Amino acid sequence: MRRLRSRPDTEHEMRFNGVIFGSAILAYLLETVGSESSAIIVPPLYIAYNFAVLGHLLWHPGASRPRRTLSILGDFTALFWVMHIGGETTAVLFPIYLWVILGNGFRFGPPFLALATAGGVASFAAVVTTTSFWGSHPALSAGLFGGIVLVPFAAVPLIRQLSKAKQQAEAATRETSFILAGVSHELQTPLAAIVGTGAVLQDTKLDPAQREITRRVVSAGQRLLELINDIPDNARPAEAAAQPRANPTEHRAGGDDPAGTPRSPP
Repeated sequence: MRRLRSRPDTEHEMRFNGVIFGSAILAYLLETVGSESSAIIVPPLYIAYNFAVLGHLLWHPGASRPRRTLSILGDFTALFWVMHIGGETTAVLFPIYLWVILGNGFRFGPPFLALATAGGVASFAAVVTTTSFWGSHPALSAGLFGGIVLVPFAAVPLIRQLSKAKQQAEAATRETSFILAGVSHELQTPLAAIVGTGAVLQDTKLDPAQREITRRVVSAGQRLLELINDIPDNARPAEAAAQPRANPTEHRAGGDDPAGTPRSPP
């Protein structure tokens, strides 16, 4: 699951939804038409198909246009067969056309909205022309055809606005991350030097008051350095997070640092 969550898009969520829809459709068919209807063959095959796509997502987690296209084809192929075989009983599944179309549009942008709309129109046209129930209700079929086309068309401006807002937010996040990473790096070296110097002073002859002050300075510096070290992990990009951190314990060992922390006297 962690491998899927780290993916650059949400294609895997649609496949999980497909498994849920397939299971729900199977339960609906068993309840309405029973196990004797050949329509119940489709949901298990569709569920297996979704698991196969999830397996490919685990193997190749990057974004893939061909895989998205194949997923659209699989969704509408399964929907065609279950609505064709089920006839009037499965007419209730028509909203899944809009779910597939709008889901692809909102997740992957206007190009995939157009592709899914074309696939939905072709699939439903095949259902109408090959199924007696839909062929005997031309007005209903025409109205639903209009819905398949008009609803996605009306969603295009909203999808474009959301895509633009998402791109702007991602750009702002990247810029903020780089700034925080740079500030963190600039603060680490001098602060580590202060901690190291305080550690050296603790090894010298000090009266009790001076030793307590030095201890507090070192403790506060170490705590502040820990907080600064946490900033890159939470803000900067993954490739920048791989840079080594400043380690105050190295200064306690008495080594020289870039800011000129002195060694402990022999």
